[in-house]
Amino acid sequence: MARRLLRRCEALENFPRPDADGEHREWRDATLLAALLHDVGHGPFSHVFEEISRTTFGIHVDHEAWTKQIVRRPAVRSPIEEHCGARTYEKLLELFDVDPGFNIYSTIISSQLDADRLDFLVRDRYFSGIQVGFLDLEWILDSMRIFTHPVDGELLDPSAEASETGKFQYSVAYSDKGKSALEEFILSYIHMYNSLYFHKTTRSAQIMLGDLLQGLAEDGRLDKCPAHNALIKYFKSRNDVELETYLETDDIAIWEIVFFVAKNDLGEPSRIATRLTNRDLYKCFEVPSQHFAISPFKEMEFCNRLREAGIEFREDRFATKSIKEYDEGTPKYFLNLLIWPEGKDFPLSIGRLNPLINEQAQRSIKRFYFPHDGDDQKAEEIWNSLGD
Repeated sequence: MARRLLRRCEALENFPRPDADGEHREWRDATLLAALLHDVGHGPFSHVFEEISRTTFGIHVDHEAWTKQIVRRPAVRSPIEEHCGARTYEKLLELFDVDPGFNIYSTIISSQLDADRLDFLVRDRYFSGIQVGFLDLEWILDSMRIFTHPVDGELLDPSAEASETGKFQYSVAYSDKGKSALEEFILSYIHMYNSLYFHKTTRSAQIMLGDLLQGLAEDGRLDKCPAHNALIKYFKSRNDVELETYLETDDIAIWEIVFFVAKNDLGEPSRIATRLTNRDLYKCFEVPSQHFAISPFKEMEFCNRLREAGIEFREDRFATKSIKEYDEGTPKYFLNLLIWPEGKDFPLSIGRLNPLINEQAQRSIKRFYFPHDGDDQKAEEIWNSLGD
């Protein structure tokens, strides 16, 4: 996907090619390498493991920091420098360190419509069979445009010919004909998160895994688990965890602990582990929302009624995953998805052109998960009894 984005940019007349000393080739190679390597720092179970590491075990190293460490290892650096050159490797590091939108190459790696998002949306829609939100990749690529705007810390105007500082930034916008394709891209992005990545069954298993690992952190239960296991070594290391230990901590290490805990008497973690291995997941009640906002007062009363009824529950709230909107007149404005309407001399944010996009981004989904059978039905009855 990064290669296709590069080819499209290179075909545009105003693509900012660096001078003829091979710098464009170096940036091109660095971009493709960054596309391959950008997620190597993810741990097992991805963001779930990262959240548990931070909240339960106090390990405040995110996957992006791990990625930078991995990319700097000799095992990664040496072959890159051998085959692509030291300058390409330095540009690769720069793509991981700079802010999104630093240049056209970094936009391909990290932006609101980058190679990563296009790749996982196309891939996951195919393998999941989800067809909601058509993704017209060719139309999106064909509507890409590159423009130059001055960077002066003041109001940015891409139609200006000069700025006081003389510094310019290259950004990506899309022609007016690409507006509908971009809207479909955003809707597909939102729907995939709500229907697949944040599916209630998936989230139930993730919450149970979190409960299990949190239970292991209490009452010295970690000491009762196999000391050789990479997950146990990782959690015991806390913030002194070494890269090699992190690299050993994979899905297999976690499942080894789940099966071990299920077969041994470690209290509540063992009961949760047994349920996980048998796919006996927490039941879910999702708060119905005909509008974008859920009444906080009704939600608070609902939680109080659950506690009064002795119902154990886990709360799970997440905002609808969408694009970000930055204000006009700020440098970050050019990180928006921009449409350049025909006849206009200034690109406009798609959120401004279509307010429904912003409304979708403001929607919040709230779910409650219940360890005990039947409590989800009781919760629904309590919710309905509260009225509007």
